[in-house]
Amino acid sequence: MEEIIENTGLGEASEKTGIPARTRQIDIQAISAETGLPSGSVKHGIQAQTDRTDPYDKIKKIRDYSEYFRDIPPGTGKIIVISSIKVAVYKNDEGDGYFLKPLCPHMGCLLRFNAAEKSWDCPCHGSRFSYDGKVLNSPAFEDLEILSLNMNGKQNV
Repeated sequence: MEEIIENTGLGEASEKTGIPARTRQIDIQAISAETGLPSGSVKHGIQAQTDRTDPYDKIKKIRDYSEYFRDIPPGTGKIIVISSIKVAVYKNDEGDGYFLKPLCPHMGCLLRFNAAEKSWDCPCHGSRFSYDGKVLNSPAFEDLEILSLNMNGKQNV
């Protein structure tokens, strides 16, 4: 039996094996037999799924965001593109910037800035978030992911 042990990223690693507490074993042969696909194709597909990285990881590594929100007037927000990745940016009256992942945690829709309410609104199902990413209205129940806080030109996250 050929198998892949996939780290789901959940739980602590076992001291004896080093394998995280929550892993799952995937039986390549069984999937191959059930789908009719060659086992090599199944294994390649599973590996491609587990090797994905979050494109926002490279955004989180930027140390100085000031150039990205220089043109945004205080008290407003907008979606900008950094390294071909969309980022929700709000600039408060003191000039501090809030950089958020612009996707609604409910279903992944791209958010829009509501200037009248100073909120990030989801056009799909009506979730709303404060300018700093805190959930205001459901159906979403998780806050937006903070990519960075840039306080007067200095990164805080």
